[in-house]
Amino acid sequence: MPLFRRNLGYPPDRPATATATTTTTSTVEDPAPAKTGGGLFSSRRGSTQDQNVPPSTTRSTRHLFSKHDSLSQAQAKLRTAQEHEAAADRALVQSRQSVKAAKQEIARLEREAKEEQRQAKAHVNAASKIRKEGDKLGRHL
Repeated sequence: MPLFRRNLGYPPDRPATATATTTTTSTVEDPAPAKTGGGLFSSRRGSTQDQNVPPSTTRSTRHLFSKHDSLSQAQAKLRTAQEHEAAADRALVQSRQSVKAAKQEIARLEREAKEEQRQAKAHVNAASKIRKEGDKLGRHL
């Protein structure tokens, strides 16, 4: 019995029958026939698993799917970046409006302060005039 055999010579349509080999001490049965094309380092290129798979899921298309996935991921990242940029633009416009409103408020407060200063100076001048008038009192005593 050879150690490394590929085909036992049985026809594929006929089932294998066990044959007994007799020696003086023991009986050995031949194993069932091996598949043709098999061997220690055989590949599964001709397996029926790949033949029953639809062409949309073969290896070459899976590669295309991964490319498609990376493209869709890139498109999603682009959309996200565009949304963030639009949000940043809106925030920039809003901050510019806030700065403009703050500057207008500061200018209004400066005008009010100047007006109050003018009124206070007029009040001081009026009080000084009244004091001078009061100083004249009692001179004729």
